[in-house]
Amino acid sequence: MGKLDDALAGWMSDLSTKREKLAFIDGFAAATKKNPPETAPKDRRILAQAESGEFYCVHWVKHPVTGDEAWLLCDIDDENQALLKSITCRYELPPAN
Repeated sequence: MGKLDDALAGWMSDLSTKREKLAFIDGFAAATKKNPPETAPKDRRILAQAESGEFYCVHWVKHPVTGDEAWLLCDIDDENQALLKSITCRYELPPAN
């Protein structure tokens, strides 16, 4: 894992319940500048808001065979992966220490 992953994992490990984790993400998004999805960087992770209103830490991926592109996300409660075809807005993550 990279430095940013380590930093986020550290922050999240300090929060004991799913409710606290979700409150942390909501608070971070509220305190951070909202950016349009069209300007999202595709070379690093971002905090994105899905059309459902949920927030996810995502990064851009391209399928090597089909060429399909999407945002890859990992749920904060388990290791399952899913893709988002579009996001409604995005937020810059703080630099790793």
